[in-house]
Amino acid sequence: MKYYIVFTQPRSGTHLLRHLMRGVGAGNPREHLFFLLKEDKNIDSVKMLYRGGMKGGVWGGSIHWKHYIPGMERLKKILGLEDTENFEVLNTLFPDIKFIHLHRLNKIKQAISYIKACQSGVFSHSDSEQAKDFNFRYSKEEIEKTILTFSEWEARWLDLTKKYNIEPHVITYEDLCAKPAKVLQGILEFLGVSVLTNEPFEEYIQKSELPIRQYNTTSENWYQRYLNEMSRK
Repeated sequence: MKYYIVFTQPRSGTHLLRHLMRGVGAGNPREHLFFLLKEDKNIDSVKMLYRGGMKGGVWGGSIHWKHYIPGMERLKKILGLEDTENFEVLNTLFPDIKFIHLHRLNKIKQAISYIKACQSGVFSHSDSEQAKDFNFRYSKEEIEKTILTFSEWEARWLDLTKKYNIEPHVITYEDLCAKPAKVLQGILEFLGVSVLTNEPFEEYIQKSELPIRQYNTTSENWYQRYLNEMSRK
């Protein structure tokens, strides 16, 4: 059995990556700790966590930093392992687990995407039509604050990899969007797993209904406005 966790941040392409991995039978990397926090969960939730991440004999999950600490505390409480290190818990549940680091290089666009999602309440690409006519409110200060938050969360993930001597497979949102077949191939080689499709990845991806990017005219207008305002400082 192969296990992996994607550690990442909001608006970094986790939905796209999950779609690709699940489609080729290489796990289902959903945000398990987030769902674990949503309700008062019990030991059955851990069984659901296993089932929910399984696809093709591979288990996958993804974690945002904001869910990592509270999610692990909830998980340890359910398992009765309150005094156990987080990494030891993960490695007990998922032996020889591997890690993938998914991050977005353009933190400005990431912040804009996150702010728009928070304002409209639409975080999923499948609900993007609901935000089409939403009256978004631009704020340079909010963008700057969100960029700092993402940078801090990113640093904490990197500190964690150093603490536990983890060498993750690193991918970027930009490469995932521009070269999904190459990124997918690289991940599968890193994990050492075979997949269900016999098609070349390029053909498989072309036939797939991939999540639609939520970056639009409003996003680009905000981005250019922010760059112009920063250049006048």
